[in-house]
Amino acid sequence: MDDSLSLLIETMYATVLDRALWTQALGSIAEKCGGVGSVIVPLSDQPGPGLIASRSLAEPVRDYLDEEWWKLNSRVARCRVLGVKCGRVSDRTLFAGQDLTRDPFHQDFLRPRDFGSFVGHVMTTPDGRSFSLNVQKALSRGPFQSAEIASFDLLSRHAARAFSAAAALEKQDLLAMLASPDRDERSKGLVALDGNGAVLQANAAARAHFGRALKVENGQLVAARTSDRPKLARAIGAALAAGGLETDPVVALSSTGRGRPDLLVEIIPVSQACSDFSSFVFGAQALVFISDLEAPDTANVEGCLVALGLTKGQARIACSVGGGQSPNDVAKDLGLAETTVRSVLKQIYDRLGISSQSQLAVLATKLRSRR
Repeated sequence: MDDSLSLLIETMYATVLDRALWTQALGSIAEKCGGVGSVIVPLSDQPGPGLIASRSLAEPVRDYLDEEWWKLNSRVARCRVLGVKCGRVSDRTLFAGQDLTRDPFHQDFLRPRDFGSFVGHVMTTPDGRSFSLNVQKALSRGPFQSAEIASFDLLSRHAARAFSAAAALEKQDLLAMLASPDRDERSKGLVALDGNGAVLQANAAARAHFGRALKVENGQLVAARTSDRPKLARAIGAALAAGGLETDPVVALSSTGRGRPDLLVEIIPVSQACSDFSSFVFGAQALVFISDLEAPDTANVEGCLVALGLTKGQARIACSVGGGQSPNDVAKDLGLAETTVRSVLKQIYDRLGISSQSQLAVLATKLRSRR
């Protein structure tokens, strides 16, 4: 084995601890195998937040995702139909006869970009998710030669081992975060959702709330109360789109039959808390943080708010609204007009330097957790 191959294999195993090296490693694999670039593609019905690819494929990968060509990726579809879990694949092993001449993905996406044949290695991570490491050949350079295939077989075996090891370590990191999220003491519940909003993982604290103000139905996280479901669905949808800035990410939820909220649920895009590699490998695209409003307070929230500059009356209203009650409910509880409560809220926001009920809820939750 020549020195350049040995160095490349070392680089692949270095990706186990430094995931950022995958881009460099994929570029070198393509070069050694006579390809124009390499990419790791999930064999699933959704692309995830992105793909891991060599720099030479950056623009085609952008088109693939932005123009939703992943929905027509016949290579992925054939691997899934055939149940391929490991080993080498190519157009020759996946397709028969004139299939490619009638295939939109090949004719309308690959050919215009001078992409011809490919050779791939399917690999399955310890948690059962399958991916294919593909080297793409230029159409103008013809099919892969036997020496190029031999190089690919050698390198792809090492790449698969490195990828599985990196995935295992990444899963340990994700599970550690699920066990002890970096949030305040009351935000102990954490749920990871995939791109369709299905529950991937949930820690014990989150599962303890299932059946209370939250439920899992057909794999989806939903509110227990029918009236709460639309606002939770909107918040989840906004986080999955990673651009729904007009949608409040914090939702107050109540148990069935109760008017006062039990939980505060904050939904954020996974990119704000996890590495790109983690979201790619596990398909997680949103994280749900759950705060228990029924947990015993460890500090006087109203006292803390007074210390921050509010009057006692303002602090009482801020505590109630920050606990998930609507201005209308607070007005009824205190015997005030709703317009009065909303006017006081504006004063509270100005004093605390915030601008929304969701920000007030986050602040109140943090103050409750102070020891």
